[in-house]
Amino acid sequence: QQLDDMVEFLKWTNGVNTEKWPPNIEG
Repeated sequence: QQLDDMVEFLKWTNGVNTEKWPPNIEG
């Protein structure tokens, strides 16, 4: 369930803070 939460968090950050958050979260 932790992985799912992480994916959801990343999705949220990518959708909400696209300008503030750098697109380098995967690596």
